[in-house]
Amino acid sequence: MSIGFWRELPKPIIGLAPLANVTDAAFRRVIAKYGKFTRPDGTRGGGPDVMFTEFVSADGLMSAGRENLLVDLLYSKSERPIVAQLFSGNPEKMYEAAGIVKELGFDGLDINMGCPDRSIEKSGAGAALIKNPRLAREIIRAAKEGVATPPKVPPLNPPERLFSRARMGRGKGERQKYFLLHRTSRSFCTETK
Repeated sequence: MSIGFWRELPKPIIGLAPLANVTDAAFRRVIAKYGKFTRPDGTRGGGPDVMFTEFVSADGLMSAGRENLLVDLLYSKSERPIVAQLFSGNPEKMYEAAGIVKELGFDGLDINMGCPDRSIEKSGAGAALIKNPRLAREIIRAAKEGVATPPKVPPLNPPERLFSRARMGRGKGERQKYFLLHRTSRSFCTETK
């Protein structure tokens, strides 16, 4: 599976990181509109080189509440390259949700393995996967297979624009192409009442 757009981005790569209840479609559109500019020589500057959606539950995408969550996966052409971030502790749900990400035409799929929110961890997802490398590998494989499977409807973009990447974990003999680490604290991820 190709991960071509990462190679084309200027170095260092500046990304708009995924953050629940912050990096929604409206926020990303504002950043896309006002954060980037074109230099006189035609090159682009400012703003992020790649954007990520808020994290979305793969389990939820495969439930009766799918329509409510699809709103979190709205994006515009101006946000490209755009990466969907999913979380799950269930490989089967990740496989199916990865297919939806592919059908929606995202440039990439990011698996959240870092959120320390207790409700996410209870489902075996987020930071809980750090404690369970075997399940983490199963989730990664399921996501890779999900984006590699022919879609049920024609994709919006060529499949070679898609990739799958995870924050940690790989099985014996599997090559890791990218490793992303960003600090998150439980107090930052958890809403205070």
